[in-house]
Amino acid sequence: AATDACAPSSASTSRAAWSNVRSLRVGHLVYSSVGGAERHTGIEHFESKAAIESYIRALGLPATILRPVLPRTTSTARREAF
Repeated sequence: AATDACAPSSASTSRAAWSNVRSLRVGHLVYSSVGGAERHTGIEHFESKAAIESYIRALGLPATILRPVLPRTTSTARREAF
């Protein structure tokens, strides 16, 4: 089963979607997060990704969390926010 956790309330959406992973007999979760999710930036998207990562760890199932990063071409102003 796959879910797209990029909705505006992605943390609550993902928790609801993944609350049943044990009953689905998922052997291994793979989640696409974001580089820097652990930094507590105050950026809603990053904060929700960090909350989802914590929830996945609490499930106690094998999981891989991918953390793609922003390309070097990202604007200076945006890069400084991170």
